[in-house]
Amino acid sequence: MNLIDHFDRGAEIDPGQICVRDVRFTRTYREVQLHSYRIAASIAALGFGPGTRIAMLSENSVFAFEAIVGVLRAGCVWMPIGPNQAVADTARMMDTSRAELLLYSLAQRKPAYEMIRGARSIRKTVCIDQSDGHSESLQALLAAASEADPCIERGSGKRASLY
Repeated sequence: MNLIDHFDRGAEIDPGQICVRDVRFTRTYREVQLHSYRIAASIAALGFGPGTRIAMLSENSVFAFEAIVGVLRAGCVWMPIGPNQAVADTARMMDTSRAELLLYSLAQRKPAYEMIRGARSIRKTVCIDQSDGHSESLQALLAAASEADPCIERGSGKRASLY
């Protein structure tokens, strides 16, 4: 079993149990599961498939957690970016690892913009909580997405990956 299989098993056992909360939102396991399917489908619709490295710069939040689960469900490689890391070092790391998509929170937009300028491998950026005028928002992508098929191919061996 991989991480997503374990998560889905928990959602099957007690779908109404609280999974994650922050100061603004609370989600059950079933809600996170459904949102993660839609996030995975949105990632695929943007042209990113299994094995794609996706960098993420965000504080801890419900949106960040759902994005991580969606990235892994899509079979992509999640690359957490710490907000205290030096921008030049992070941009170099994203290029070295060939990260193609950067997910970031509105609160982290300034360092995200600096990283984007320095990382040539990034093809697309998405703000996970709301539109910021520079990138489309994950929430808008989800609103536009139809209910996702719960059979998201996760690549060879169907393994979710952490980088």
